[in-house]
Amino acid sequence: MSEIDEQTGVRVDALTVDDWPAARAVFADGIATRNATFETEPPSWDDWNAAHLREHRLAARDETGLAGWAALTPHS
Repeated sequence: MSEIDEQTGVRVDALTVDDWPAARAVFADGIATRNATFETEPPSWDDWNAAHLREHRLAARDETGLAGWAALTPHS
């Protein structure tokens, strides 16, 4: 586990399959606002997992749980 940043109260570590329900909800919010993706619905874990590089998946966590996430694809 990484350390919690004292200024922000956020810890950044690896995004895992256990995070997917919360990450999927963030993804759905991005779809609803049309600011974060061109997708029209959040993918399943299997589809998302297959499309993203395993070594580059980050979860930002605060005292309430998953606050945000980022991941890289092999192409954009």
